[in-house]
Amino acid sequence: MALRVDDPAAYLSVARQDEPPPSKIPHDQEEKVPCREPDDFDLKVDPDPSCSVRWDVVLCETSMDPRYLVLWSMAFSFGMVDIATMVRYFAFATFMTGNSMHTAEASVDGCWHNFWRVVWLIVAYSVGMMNLRLTDLLRKSYEIKIGTATLLVPLIVISFAVADLVYYGYDARDEPYMNCGQRQTHGTWGLCILAHGFGIINGICMKVDKVTTNALTGHFLTAASAVFDQIDCVRRGVWLPRKEKERFLMSFGVITFFLVGVSVATAWQRAYGNIGVQKDASWNDYQPVFAVAGVVFGINLWLHDLLKMGDWRNEALQQKECLTIMMD
Repeated sequence: MALRVDDPAAYLSVARQDEPPPSKIPHDQEEKVPCREPDDFDLKVDPDPSCSVRWDVVLCETSMDPRYLVLWSMAFSFGMVDIATMVRYFAFATFMTGNSMHTAEASVDGCWHNFWRVVWLIVAYSVGMMNLRLTDLLRKSYEIKIGTATLLVPLIVISFAVADLVYYGYDARDEPYMNCGQRQTHGTWGLCILAHGFGIINGICMKVDKVTTNALTGHFLTAASAVFDQIDCVRRGVWLPRKEKERFLMSFGVITFFLVGVSVATAWQRAYGNIGVQKDASWNDYQPVFAVAGVVFGINLWLHDLLKMGDWRNEALQQKECLTIMMD
């Protein structure tokens, strides 16, 4: 068991004299320090008060930080857009897990027209990520001062507006080759255009924010883990580190705003029915749903550069834990 001493020289002096280790401090007299991870057995927690802040303080600071608000706004927008794509296309353009399952299902059923349409959707999404990387590479090569996200805003806004036009001009009509074991019976070219845009947006979330705002699976795990750590820290009578509280609030915010976005879009569709219809839509039914969404996402991307989100997230992830090595 390592000794907690302030002066290493004193520790060595004690060791040379072969004196017995000091008696263990009673539990009720132990200094309350931040809770540490179970596998950090060779580390001790620095008792710096800045490492342990009350929940209400962290909540107040987080909710007032515009960078958190940008990420939560992205989650809200993703929730609304997912409803719009499901209403119009019965598919998602923001993540490819379900679409990948459709390719496997279509190949087993021999629905090759459906198969290739979904494959093109996945390809468009992947090309969006490569477009982001290429734009960032060229920006750095030519020393362009404008941020990568801002450079891609016009492409996002224009492509989302075009997706609306493609939907009402072509996709809303039935396509006979799509009638093969699928509920999707009309065109998906507008969805491919959206998928390319979302490949760019999700790439920024992954490469810049280091936070997923278009899906909730990982955030539920993060929140559950933080709840367990908090309960364990209460049991041990120690503090949960500030960093863990911020991580929980980040995930909780993404979950909340995403679901609120879904609820708002669902309520709007049921009340007014103008997000779109699955088929037989005409120009008289035109609603610029994705055009508006493109503007919203464009503003969020511009704010990424304005608030220097990349530098902020890198500092947060590289920030040293409130831990110091303990002498053996």
